[in-house]
Amino acid sequence: VTATGSQCPVSLADADALPSSQRLQAIQQVQVAGETVGYLYLERQLGDLENQIRTAGLASAAIFALVLALIAALLRIAQPRIIAPILALAGKAEAIRRTRDYSLRAERAGHDEVGGLVESFNAMLDEIQRAQKQLVESEKMAALGGLVAGVAHEVNTPIGIGVTGISHLQQELAAVLEAWQAGTLSRNRLERFLEISQESTKLVMTHLERAAD
Repeated sequence: VTATGSQCPVSLADADALPSSQRLQAIQQVQVAGETVGYLYLERQLGDLENQIRTAGLASAAIFALVLALIAALLRIAQPRIIAPILALAGKAEAIRRTRDYSLRAERAGHDEVGGLVESFNAMLDEIQRAQKQLVESEKMAALGGLVAGVAHEVNTPIGIGVTGISHLQQELAAVLEAWQAGTLSRNRLERFLEISQESTKLVMTHLERAAD
């Protein structure tokens, strides 16, 4: 028996309640030991369900509108304190990348987390600038070392040749003095000494002038 007191239908065709467009129906045969003992009939009017769906939809729309309003309010609050400083920081980083000028610094707008980020960014630029200066100094020292080595080579070579020439002339002069003192100095020996003296002094003068240049 249904809730209205009518006989429970055995099929949807026998149901004589609301039109099918306004109700939800289900009939299930009940069997015990293979024998049909009755039928389970469920019926739900869709009007109440539609009202519930409409109410839930309105509530969802209201909640969604409230969430949008909260997001808009948060964005208005975050714009000057978070978004604007981060955009300024990104712009400063792009300027540094474009110009390679590591002396630029970002302005700190507050003492919150964003301000700490800006401070860390500036500290990183300080480290990069110090490293850049050290690299330039290292390159200068390396270039100076190469210059000194080259100058030393250019100076040592002619001076070494000049020292060799003077040493040879000194040896020849000692031999001539010894022959002179012994009374054995010949004309040929004296002429040979004069030739050696002329060649040695010319060699020494040439290479000393080179070292001076």
